Amino acid sequence: MHICLFVRATTADDLVDLAAKVARRPVVAAVSAPAALLEEADPDTIGQLAASDIEWVRSARTAPALTLLPDEFVQSALAVEADQFGDLGLAGASLYFEGPPSTGLPRIAREGDISCAITRTPDARSGVLVDLDMVLPCFGAAQAVDLDRATDDLQLWETGIDQLGERLDLITAMAHCDVTTPTRFLEQHFVTGAFAVEDLRSEPDPLLARKLVRIATRLPRRPGAEIVNLILDAASVDNLSADAGQDRHEAVHSALITARSNIDNSRRRADDWSRVSRLDWDADGHEEVQIELKTVSFVIDPRAGGEILVFDDKLSGATLAWLETEPRGLVFHMHDGADAPEKVGMVVDGIEESREGVALTLTDPDGWVRLTVGLTDRALDLEYHLSESANCRFGPELPLLIGETRLRVDGSEWMDIDQPRAVSGHRFRLQGTVREALITSMLPTDLFVRPAPGGVVVWPNWFAASAGSFPIRIDLRQTTE
Repeated sequence: MHICLFVRATTADDLVDLAAKVARRPVVAAVSAPAALLEEADPDTIGQLAASDIEWVRSARTAPALTLLPDEFVQSALAVEADQFGDLGLAGASLYFEGPPSTGLPRIAREGDISCAITRTPDARSGVLVDLDMVLPCFGAAQAVDLDRATDDLQLWETGIDQLGERLDLITAMAHCDVTTPTRFLEQHFVTGAFAVEDLRSEPDPLLARKLVRIATRLPRRPGAEIVNLILDAASVDNLSADAGQDRHEAVHSALITARSNIDNSRRRADDWSRVSRLDWDADGHEEVQIELKTVSFVIDPRAGGEILVFDDKLSGATLAWLETEPRGLVFHMHDGADAPEKVGMVVDGIEESREGVALTLTDPDGWVRLTVGLTDRALDLEYHLSESANCRFGPELPLLIGETRLRVDGSEWMDIDQPRAVSGHRFRLQGTVREALITSMLPTDLFVRPAPGGVVVWPNWFAASAGSFPIRIDLRQTTE
C-alpha cells in the first residue's frame, strides 16, 4: 500500500510551521500553496522547503476556474504559476483542482507537463481521467479509508500541517505501507482505468459566477500574473460556493472588482470614459443594461423593476449595493400596503452617454412613471416623473455595504441604526464603519432604514399624492477614514 499525504498551506504561518517540521525530520508529502503566498514568504523558509522531500502541487484550485473561465486563461494561469514555482526552486508535476474539470483540462495538463491531478471527493475511488495520466481522489481522515481494498494501491490522505508528524508515524508503523508522492508513484506504476467526474459538484454563488464569466470576456490574450492571481483567488471553491458566507463573498467581490479595474486601465488611458452595453448579463433570457465608468461598474435589470445586479466601486475595490442576506436593490420599489412590495417591470426608453457619466431613461408599460437613472462617479441620481397620483409609496431601495451605521438627519443629533427607524427630512447622512452614504432631495422625503449584517437597507420614499417630479441623489463616494 502506498500512501500520499496531501497538505494545503494557505497562510504565511502555515509555511513557517511546515518549514519547522521539515527541519526536524524528513517529510514526504504533496503540498499545495498559492504561488503568491510562496513569493511573499521569508527566503530562509523557502530555502528549507526547497531542500526537502516535499512535492509541490500546482493549483488551478477551483471548479469555477476550470469550468467558467476560458481554457486559455486556465492555461495561462498554470504557466504563470509554473514560472513562479520555478523561480523559487520548487518543483512538482501535480495539479490540484476541486469540482468537475473542464473538457480542456487534459490538453492543458499535458502541455503544461502535469502528470497527475488531485481532486477532492468523498469516495474511496481512484482512477484515470481520459488523456491525463491519473486523477487521485483526496480522503479526509485515515479512518475513512478501507486499507484492505485490493484496488487501493495508492491512497491520498488530506491532513493538516499540525498532524503531519502523527500521520507519518502512523504510516511508518503500518505493515506493507510506505509514504510516497503522486509523481514518485506514477514513475513506478502503470495505471489504467476510468475516473467518473460526474459526482464532483460545486454550486457557486450565481452573482459571483456571472461576474467571473463577464470578467473572462474582458481578459487580455496573455493576462499578467496580478490579474491571474486575483481571479484564481476569487474563484476558489471555498470562497465562491453559495454557502461560503458574507465575509468570503465580500473578498471575492473585491478581487474581481480589482481585476476588472486593472483590465480596464490597461486598455483605456483617459480618466473620463463610459461604456454602455445591452446584453443578457445574468443569462435569464432577458436583456440587462451594463454601464462601465472609470470609477464604477453598474448593471441594472429594467424588467425586474430596475433591479440593481451590480454596483461596484473600482477605486476601492468594494461592492456598494449588496448584502449577503438581503434581496437585490431596486431603483423603483413601490408599496401599496400589500404584504409584499411590487416590482414594476420597465423598459429602456433612452440612453445618454458622455465621458462624465450615463443617464438611462426607464418607463413602465402603462406610462405612469418615467424614471431617469443618472450615474456619475459613484453617485446615483434618480428622478421620478409621475403622470398622475396613486395610492402607494415609491422610491429606491438599496442594501448598502457600509458597516455598522449611524444616521444624522438635516444636521440633527446622530442616532445608531441598531433597529429599524423611520425619519423624514431633506438630507440624510449615513456614517458606516467602512463607507459613508449621503442621500439628498429637494423635496421632503421619508426614509425607512434598518440594520442588516454588513450594513443597512435604505428606502427613501414619497407618497404618490400627485403628479410631478421627485428627484433624489444617493452619493457613495466617501469612504470612512
